[in-house]
Amino acid sequence: MVSLSLPSLRVDSFSKDLMKRIESVRSSSLTFAPEAGTQRLRDVINKNVREEDVLRAVNVAFDAKKNAVKLYFMNGLPTETYADLDGIAELAGKVADAYYQNPNRNRTRQVQVTVSVSCFIPKPFTPFQWEAQDSMETLREKQEYLNGKITNRHVRYQHHDARVSHIEAVLARGDRRLADALELACREGFKFDAWDEYFNYENWLSVLSRTGIDPAFYANRTWGLDEVLPWDIIDCGVSKEFFLRERAKAYAESTTPNCREACSACGANKLGGVRAVCPGCRESQPSEMPKAAPFSKGRPERNEWPLLPSPKTVRILFRKVGDLQYISHLDLQRTFARVLVRAGIPMWYTQGFNPHAKVIFGLPLSVGSESECEFIDLRIDRDIPPAKVKEQLNHELTEEMQVLEAYEPTTSIQDIVWAKYEICLHLEKADADLSRTLEALYTTSPLTVTKKTKSGDKEVDIVPMIRKIKVTQDPAKQGELHISAILSAGSANHLNPEFLIKTAKERGLILSGDPAKESYSILRTHTYLADGVTEFR
Repeated sequence: MVSLSLPSLRVDSFSKDLMKRIESVRSSSLTFAPEAGTQRLRDVINKNVREEDVLRAVNVAFDAKKNAVKLYFMNGLPTETYADLDGIAELAGKVADAYYQNPNRNRTRQVQVTVSVSCFIPKPFTPFQWEAQDSMETLREKQEYLNGKITNRHVRYQHHDARVSHIEAVLARGDRRLADALELACREGFKFDAWDEYFNYENWLSVLSRTGIDPAFYANRTWGLDEVLPWDIIDCGVSKEFFLRERAKAYAESTTPNCREACSACGANKLGGVRAVCPGCRESQPSEMPKAAPFSKGRPERNEWPLLPSPKTVRILFRKVGDLQYISHLDLQRTFARVLVRAGIPMWYTQGFNPHAKVIFGLPLSVGSESECEFIDLRIDRDIPPAKVKEQLNHELTEEMQVLEAYEPTTSIQDIVWAKYEICLHLEKADADLSRTLEALYTTSPLTVTKKTKSGDKEVDIVPMIRKIKVTQDPAKQGELHISAILSAGSANHLNPEFLIKTAKERGLILSGDPAKESYSILRTHTYLADGVTEFR
């Protein structure tokens, strides 16, 4: 049985068709996000959802025999009044009543409406980034007030801890002066603070106080509209002027249409690509949008390069060495996504509901391993020379992650079958006898290890996955062994070089003493096609 847990759903897009898809698997209660209790406040935050939309959405769920729904709200929003809090209780009561008025409801069970209310946190790159968060006392008063207003026995009320929200606001709007507090918190063992059992508000206040930070300065004051914001150094694509316009419209209780309905000139078109979501970002309508400034001075704009009739692929060969060996594959993907934007690479975007750049990474590398042969395939929609792609990327990258080559490929990343690794072992007992023992270990079948697969743990003989291996000990380098190995790297069979270390360690041959004196390093140097000789390009 498949169990499906859904995030909060947009009430204006929840339909019978979507409900049927959800019904095909086992699902938990459905969560809808009205955000605010009154239409006035929903207009302030530009929610573009009306009460009838909420009731229509929950009735779709009730028609499908669902009896449990969760409604997500925020309190402490700019311009909020106690009448808006009354609206939360009233709307929750109307949802409960709608269940019993629905002729198709599940008559064997009672309705369960959960009202979940979090505290407003002013965050960067939003129209409310200048606003003050309510004080702790005000937030608690509002929580207690709403608790007293919810009297329907079918409605359950839960709220976010205001103390957590207060610290989150400080962190959200903090500048470089907060660095000392974060370092001290780390040194004192703060971790998993999003979990109630680990969060300690008094400890956070102590850390902030000892590093000279006044939490109210960041969380509880309204910032000037002409004030330099800590995140002004970051270009997220959307202009600051757009956020100011949206803030003014919020106080005027005027809404902005969805991007799919009309372009509001937010500036995101500077990111490039053909976005079906935003009519103003299409290449066929460049005159409808104001011209965006380039990302950094002196860097060419994407329009400098002619548009291709169809997108092409550029392959990037780069290194990942030094401290960057400790960045995970997922973080590498996130980092490179930002680098591509900063470098102004004219990426091609998918044409679906959620457009995204087409970027394919090859051979994920284990954390702690270095590489001189990492590959990324980029899909671009303009005729920029590969050499220029390399130049612009290296302008944004560090020496530890430099692009070595950029070219149009003739192969697929899936064609990689073998990879070569150079492993250096540092241990006191390294000698010629140990090198011969290790080489015999790696070439004598069976040499089984436990590999985690999608179907569970599996015992695998790794010797057939080793194409070539040589273990040497240079007499001039006491305490050092060198392993040069070509290992399987295909999608069907992949041998992590860490297994060579693991098997030797489990047999008591290496790394059994002081970790301060025994260590190893792994460097991937080459990748090959199926013959194990032809280098992948």
